[in-house]
Amino acid sequence: MTRWIPLEIGLLISVTTGVIAEEPAAVTLPAATEAQIQGWIGELDADRFIVRELATENLLQAGVDVIEHVTAAAKGPSLEVGARCVYVLRELALARDRGTESAAREALGQLARDSEAPAGQRAARTLITLRHHWQSRALEELQGNGAVVGGGQAQPGFNFGGELFSLEIGADWKGDPDALRQLKWLVDLQRITLVGKQVDDGWMQYLQGLENLQAVHLKRTTVRGHGLGELQQLPSLTHVDIWYSPIDDESVPKLSTMGRLQSLRMYGTQVSSEGAQRIEQALPGTHIDYRKGAFLGVGCEPNELGCRITLVHPGSAAAKADIRQGDILVKYDGKQVVDFENLTKVISENAGGDTVTMEILRGEEQLVKEVALGEWK
Repeated sequence: MTRWIPLEIGLLISVTTGVIAEEPAAVTLPAATEAQIQGWIGELDADRFIVRELATENLLQAGVDVIEHVTAAAKGPSLEVGARCVYVLRELALARDRGTESAAREALGQLARDSEAPAGQRAARTLITLRHHWQSRALEELQGNGAVVGGGQAQPGFNFGGELFSLEIGADWKGDPDALRQLKWLVDLQRITLVGKQVDDGWMQYLQGLENLQAVHLKRTTVRGHGLGELQQLPSLTHVDIWYSPIDDESVPKLSTMGRLQSLRMYGTQVSSEGAQRIEQALPGTHIDYRKGAFLGVGCEPNELGCRITLVHPGSAAAKADIRQGDILVKYDGKQVVDFENLTKVISENAGGDTVTMEILRGEEQLVKEVALGEWK
C-alpha cells in the first residue's frame, strides 16, 4: 500500500542528503502488521509528545486496517489514548476511499452509543461536526449521477413556509443502488421527488434514517404496498404524493396507519374509491385528495351562470381546447358547474386521456367543447 514518510523523518533525509524537500516523498511499503498497529496504539500514551504524535501519524497512514484496533483501544481507561483514537477515526472518516470512510463512520457510531464514556461523548460530538461534510460529499455524488437539488418544485398541497431542502431523482438518473446509499447522509433533506419506472419498492429502503424528511412525492413509479411500508418508519413525514403509480387496495392498510400525515394525494393510482374512503376513515385528521388523475388546467370563480375562467395553464388540456380566460363554464360532461371546488370534484372522477364535453359561454356565444383531458405534471 502507499505510505507517506512522517514529516520529521522526511526533514532528516533532506538534511543528510543536502536536498530540501517541499513535502514528504511517497513510498510503497507493506501493509502494517497487527503487531505494528498494537505497538503504535501503545505509544499513544507515551511520555514524550513526539512519540505520541508519530504513533498517531503511523496509525493514520495505515488506514482502514487500524479501525477495529483503535475502536477497541478508545474504550480503554486512558483519556489520551481515547482522544487520539477518536481523532484517527475522524480523519479516516474524511477519506476519499469509500470503504475507509464508511468503516470509520460506523466505528464512531459504535463508540457514540456509549454516552457515558469519555470516548463515546467525544465520538458523538465528532459525528455532529462531520455530518455536514458527509452530506456535502453525498450530495456531490448524487448530483453527479443525475439528481437535481431543488427539484420537485412546491406543489399544491405541500403547504410549507419558506424554502425546503429538496431533491429530485428522475429520468436523468444514471446511478446504481450503491449510489442511492448516499441518500442516508442527507440529514437535512426535507422533501424528495422520485420519478420514473426505475423507482420500485427497493428504492424506499434508502430513505431510512432521514429524520427530517417531511414530504415524499412518487410519480410514475412502480412502487407498490411493500415499498410504502418503508415510509411508515420516517418520523417527520407529513406529506405524501403518489401520482400514476400502481398502488392498489392492497396498499390501503399501510396508508391507513400513517397517522402523522397531514396530506395524502393519490392521483391516477389503482386505489378504488372505496379504498380511499377507508383511508379517510382511518386518518380523520389527514387531508385526503383522491383523484383518478385527469387534469384540465383552469382556475375559476363563481358566476351566476356557472364558473368564470380566471386562469388557463399554458399547454394544458384546456389551452389545447381553446378555452380562454373570461369564458364561463356552465356544464362539465352534463353536470352543472358552480365553483372551483365543484369543478375539481367532477374532474377527479376522470382519468387522464378521457374525453369530456364542456358547455361554455363566451360573451353572447354558446360553445360546446370536446376536451381530451391531460395528466398532472
